[in-house]
Amino acid sequence: NYFELLDLPFAYSIDKGLLKRHFLMKSKEVHPDFFTQDSDEAQSAALELSAKLNDAYQILNNDERRLNYILEQRGVVLKDEKHQLSNVFLMEMMDLNESLDELNPGDAVALKGIQEQVNTAMQHNDQQMGEAIALAEQNKWQDADKANLKEIFYRRKYLLRILEKLATFALHK
Repeated sequence: NYFELLDLPFAYSIDKGLLKRHFLMKSKEVHPDFFTQDSDEAQSAALELSAKLNDAYQILNNDERRLNYILEQRGVVLKDEKHQLSNVFLMEMMDLNESLDELNPGDAVALKGIQEQVNTAMQHNDQQMGEAIALAEQNKWQDADKANLKEIFYRRKYLLRILEKLATFALHK
């Protein structure tokens, strides 16, 4: 558990300053350079722990990766899982994608309108995510909380793909 490894509470909202301080402190304790005179096993263990600390820091310091890690740890999502989003959401996203596909090159006003729509949807989704995580933590991650979080998480991933498409579209149009 990366949170335990860095002596942090298991939570989506973290103090990034505290994360960095704990990472640096722990890294100094197990840095492989301090084990050059020790046995091969001790050197290997130090190297392995140092690599785990680096992974933990990289994941916990990134909001997207931390969210994915937490949801995987709590059994909300599985690696390479295929989740079927609600038909209502998919229809809304299909409309957005069609609007983007039909957009005329150079139509900055229409592009901005689509970007605002997606940004609004993302903000709403992020608000729901924060509320759902808080509720799940309060309820000790019950199945109903997990199902709700899963839907919100996969909507977020879908919206992020559309935002990437918008960014690419804006560069090429």
